[in-house]
Amino acid sequence: MACRAVNGFFPLCVAPSHTTNDGKTVCTFTPGATAGFGVPSVEYAGWSQDERNANAVELMAEAGYGADNPIDLTLLYNTSEAHKKVALAASQMWKQNLGVNATLEIQEWKTYLTTRGEQNYEVARAG
Repeated sequence: MACRAVNGFFPLCVAPSHTTNDGKTVCTFTPGATAGFGVPSVEYAGWSQDERNANAVELMAEAGYGADNPIDLTLLYNTSEAHKKVALAASQMWKQNLGVNATLEIQEWKTYLTTRGEQNYEVARAG
């Protein structure tokens, strides 16, 4: 539930002009450029930000998280400026709207790939 809350909250929350170089809306955590990945239609794409916030809070509560028991996570990203912008935006929105405490961890590209390949991370920014 908590993963669904964090994932369902973030998509479409970030103004594309502030986060990506191509001006595309961030809709899913897996980018459309990933080989063989078709970006799915997601129910919350048509929701208002208030509706996404309310749903995320509800899912977090169902999973036992809230103001008295916040989620603490580390968001891994590489040295790309675009990734930094998305990571910062995500962590700020998670904190402000869901009470999630996200620590940002930046890694040089090769180290980042190794860390992801070893699945030694909690949340990783990719794409």
